[in-house]
Amino acid sequence: LIASIIDVRAEADYNLFHIVNAVNIPLAEIKSIIPSLLADQTPNKVHIIVSNNETAATEAWKILVAEAVPNVYILEGGINNWIAVFGEDEDGISPLASAVDEMLRFLFPAAL
Repeated sequence: LIASIIDVRAEADYNLFHIVNAVNIPLAEIKSIIPSLLADQTPNKVHIIVSNNETAATEAWKILVAEAVPNVYILEGGINNWIAVFGEDEDGISPLASAVDEMLRFLFPAAL
């Protein structure tokens, strides 16, 4: 299975923390990659859309699906859920007490 991870968050959040091999394409620019996604003939390739939660990822997903890009999925819970599940043992990562939708809900001592 071959997957591409498309991170639709702002560059600042992406630079602070992102999943290895993720490509940062802010939501406002998502339409620009549609031709290359449609031209990619890799069999069974999936595209995983990532945002801090799921709001921006859902918007990107709607755009891509409407343009007939195949195999597009959303990372459940976004980066915030990813860190909550896989980053709980990392030194220096601390959750924010309150955060609004699509805000990164963790503090980092440095970019990871």
